Amino acid sequence: MFGSSVMPVRRGFVILLALPCASALHAQEETILIAPRFTPGESHYCEWSRNVVSRLTGGGGERESAKRFRETWGVIEKAEEQAPDGSTKLTLTLDRIAHEFESGALSQAFDSDLASTGKAEHPMAVVFRPLIGQSMTLVLNKDGSVKEFRGLSGPLERIAAELANKPEGASIQDKIARLRHSFSDEMGRVVWGESRFSMYPFCEVKVGQEWKRAWSQPYPTGDLNVEIVCRLARIEKQDARRLAVIEYEAVLHQPKPAASSGEQSKVFAANLEGRFKGTAMYDPQVGLYVSDQEIGEIELDVAAETSGAEPGKAQRYHQRIESRTSILTLPQRNAQKEKAERAEQRRGK
Repeated sequence: MFGSSVMPVRRGFVILLALPCASALHAQEETILIAPRFTPGESHYCEWSRNVVSRLTGGGGERESAKRFRETWGVIEKAEEQAPDGSTKLTLTLDRIAHEFESGALSQAFDSDLASTGKAEHPMAVVFRPLIGQSMTLVLNKDGSVKEFRGLSGPLERIAAELANKPEGASIQDKIARLRHSFSDEMGRVVWGESRFSMYPFCEVKVGQEWKRAWSQPYPTGDLNVEIVCRLARIEKQDARRLAVIEYEAVLHQPKPAASSGEQSKVFAANLEGRFKGTAMYDPQVGLYVSDQEIGEIELDVAAETSGAEPGKAQRYHQRIESRTSILTLPQRNAQKEKAERAEQRRGK
């Protein structure tokens, strides 16, 4: 998942190119159907995490300590029902949020799976902690497009209102402003819906076959254009199961310049350029990509109001990003929590 906001950001207006489906393939060639599948009543845990190393480029950037960000978002996803038109209603419940920030001697962290991380608590913990257990509704059309999304913006606004007159809330108002963009229902539609299903070809494909997609992603400082090329690298056998391994490359480009003033330029980065490479694994028995690992680099401008540079100027940052998305069964998720709790107990001894 590509992007530089608090959560992964990709958006529809997706164009599917160069993908001959089963009717164009030779009968003797091994193919595999790659499309999402949901069974009403079934649930699984979906977790997305990324590590970011950010450094100022030029102008003394070589003397600046690298900033490191680590974040994790996890939801319990339950398929509720399928409508006559083929759409599927999903309930997504936030089950884990973890954030860590390091810069020089400063180290802050929060993990909803733990009572304590052993580090100074991340200032946004007062926002993240009450978000756990909040549910969202996602309705997917049978082609993977989003029919409806709701339930993300309301909880944040309630929490922000409660924090407005508290000391712990006053110091993080700028960070809450960033979250308002990421926690809007429109962004939730992208993050938990459109972006997750952009790489599915929705048909039978053969080894070596490619498919391409391109889309424009709205962003406060200018649309971000994304182009991605996917290829079925191989079909692996594990016991009696077939797993599809997909390799992909993506290019990100934001042509519009950063605004020199105004609230948008105070909060959001601009002039983003980047490239990513990744490998995803699709399990036909699960009906989803069960793992997705990618690595990439981006450059982006941070406006003067947030970087501390001279008025009217922006500073350019380079970021190296490693991301991973995984699907777990609920028992596997419970085992993950228990393992974290045991590690916490050992730290406390």
